[in-house]
Amino acid sequence: MWVMIAAGVAGYFLEARKVPLAPLILGLILGPMVEENLRAGLIKTSGNPLPFFTRPICLTLLMLLVAAFVGPWLARRFRPPNGSSQTRKFRGMTEQKGDV
Repeated sequence: MWVMIAAGVAGYFLEARKVPLAPLILGLILGPMVEENLRAGLIKTSGNPLPFFTRPICLTLLMLLVAAFVGPWLARRFRPPNGSSQTRKFRGMTEQKGDV
């Protein structure tokens, strides 16, 4: 019964914070499988994680992961300021449109 109450309270707070449920459910379902396979891979390589990154598919997935984390930051960094079509920011200096 306590598990049901805790799940209800957690669900209420997740809904109040507008947390999407699909990634949460995917994480809950796939998390144990990923952990089990990671553990098996580490046992096969005697605890050395380096062989995971020697295959092309692993390097591709690693690059996609880095792009997923760095991409939004770069987009925000180089986006023009909101509502200012007349001015541009470039390295901390503002330049009026038409200035040379």
